[in-house]
Amino acid sequence: MNPLEDVLDRIDDIAEQAPKLLDFPPVPEDRLRAILLGLAIGDALGNTSESRIPRNRFQEFGKITGYLPNRHASGQRVGLPSDDTQMAFWLLELLLDVGRLEPNILAEIFGTRTIYGVGQSVRKFRFNLSSGLPWQAAGVASAGNGAIMRIAPMLALQPHMGGADLAREIATCAAITHNEPGAIASAVAWVQLLATLASDHRQFDPPDILESFLQLHVRLEGATCYRPRGGKMLGQFDGTLTEFLNLTVPEGLRKNMTALAFGDITYSGAFLMETLPVTLFLISRNLEDPDRAILDAVNHTRDNDTIASLVASAMGSLHGISAFRDEWKSNLLGRTGPDDDGRVQALIEQVCREGIGTGNHQCTQKLCQINRW
Repeated sequence: MNPLEDVLDRIDDIAEQAPKLLDFPPVPEDRLRAILLGLAIGDALGNTSESRIPRNRFQEFGKITGYLPNRHASGQRVGLPSDDTQMAFWLLELLLDVGRLEPNILAEIFGTRTIYGVGQSVRKFRFNLSSGLPWQAAGVASAGNGAIMRIAPMLALQPHMGGADLAREIATCAAITHNEPGAIASAVAWVQLLATLASDHRQFDPPDILESFLQLHVRLEGATCYRPRGGKMLGQFDGTLTEFLNLTVPEGLRKNMTALAFGDITYSGAFLMETLPVTLFLISRNLEDPDRAILDAVNHTRDNDTIASLVASAMGSLHGISAFRDEWKSNLLGRTGPDDDGRVQALIEQVCREGIGTGNHQCTQKLCQINRW
């Protein structure tokens, strides 16, 4: 069975048997703003030193606490996007313009616009799409982090959509590029976790984060089988993402590991087996210290732009805009393309001010023609 169809069937089963597992608590406007802004800030803090071994990054840059000089902005210390920000805010742009997810239009956007730092899976997706495959067949069987990195804007479909309907839309959005069970399941569970952190004002304990994420993930993932690509777990594990998370995250918290030590175990790269453990570990370990959580992600992980983007979104969900340093906010250029400064901030303010609407919008000429940069 097609992985998306399999996950959609699982969502239908949950809707019949345990519908409360599909609850997406309503996200207040201030927390939605912080989730989306955090996504862009974390990406921009990390993408100028992405994919380095953390100890080598420190030797080259020292401890990173702000935006590094950027060659695409005449060496200024400003925040510019990578694929994380671009694809997330193109998704938000589409939702605002059309009022709902339109997979064929989003696939065309992802397939034709210039993406900065495009990952291997998205590159394959773009090749498939350009070869004439429909979006339903163009997605790659990849458990990379490319789907989860862009998925947070799906929260904007609230309050007009929730429960199983929202879960199905999130799953479909993820599968456009990453049609793989773990990638789809983790995207749905991540959006639900962000909603839970934003709306639940109880005091979270470190174990709560993993438990909240896995309660839905385990029901959606199915019988996957993954093996580590590196780190101290190389050759030591063969199983599901759920099993790997249960094996690594509680142990890291119990031993009070540093971010660097935990990353040595899980490798902290762009494969979900690497991204998810360290992301959930950093959130759990730093529930009351968003600054430390974000800077640990930037400095002590390999795929630091995506991991910092995810961690900063979660910290925004927990703490609101106060999670971010003033200079991170003021020096974020907010681009999604080569010269559209302020676009990220404008889209965030639009969705927080107006919402998505009821989904009865007509696709505008601009989006239907697809802006090709």
